[in-house]
Amino acid sequence: MSKFYELGFRLTFHFVAKSDKKRHLKNKKRPDVAVAHLPVPQTKDFVNILRTTEEKRPLLLDIHGGGWMYGDENLNIDFGKWFAEQGFHVAMPSYPLIYDGTIKDMVQSLYRTLSFLREEAERFHIDVDNAHIVGDSAGAGLALLLCAIDGSEELQRLYEVPSLPISFSSLLLYHPCCYPKRMTFVAKPKFMDKGARRTFFRLYCGKNGKEFYDKADFPDYAATIRRLPPTFLLTSTGDTFLNRMSFDLKEDFRRFGFPMEFVLIPDDTFGHVQSVTEVDEPSSVSANEKALDFLRRHSSDFSSDAS
Repeated sequence: MSKFYELGFRLTFHFVAKSDKKRHLKNKKRPDVAVAHLPVPQTKDFVNILRTTEEKRPLLLDIHGGGWMYGDENLNIDFGKWFAEQGFHVAMPSYPLIYDGTIKDMVQSLYRTLSFLREEAERFHIDVDNAHIVGDSAGAGLALLLCAIDGSEELQRLYEVPSLPISFSSLLLYHPCCYPKRMTFVAKPKFMDKGARRTFFRLYCGKNGKEFYDKADFPDYAATIRRLPPTFLLTSTGDTFLNRMSFDLKEDFRRFGFPMEFVLIPDDTFGHVQSVTEVDEPSSVSANEKALDFLRRHSSDFSSDAS
């Protein structure tokens, strides 16, 4: 029966991919942004490095969303190009999806990508001491988890990784999914949602991955974290998919003592991760400029601009 639900996941995101392609067609081409497409050693994954200059610039690592079931290093390419035009060198990695690996495999692959970026920093003029991380939807969950692991010895033991190869000066979360255990997979009937949920977590955690299930949602591991970077969260009233989770995360950050800059776009037509997929829409530009202002306030290269 699990194969039935897995096929359902794949079909769902097949149609999501078709929709995303149509949305990306609205965006500008941006030919002045150079894209280096590179394999990440010791993985089956790749990373795009986007630049508009050969000068040394801050790093922005973008973790794509897609429910841990969809996407690759090219999914958010227009979003990355927009930030490259603002003066960042943007790295956009792929990572194993749940059909090919567990959450532990995703984390370890992203660690290898970070190690690779540090090794290649001089070649691509990346300032690894002035680095930032952004993620959308499930990618925001991964971005938060990476930063949490960096500040938690307990999580480092669980995922069998050390502290991050590159530390981040700020963390940006777009319409985050940081509570996978609260997700609804099938609205009705309930027995199908239970079957889909069991299948998802068997893939996400691994067959014997109870310890990862027990630490799947942010409140499950928040108490183990010593520190997090300054955090920015963007959501909208139009995000009927994950809006509630954003407010829950805001409250959990407050409860566990982590500061957060929370931005709510009061627009019922502004949908889930719209500013990532449709970067040239006026409302998306306005939203991304708020994120850019946050980045500049936490980046040494832009500190004079912000003052």
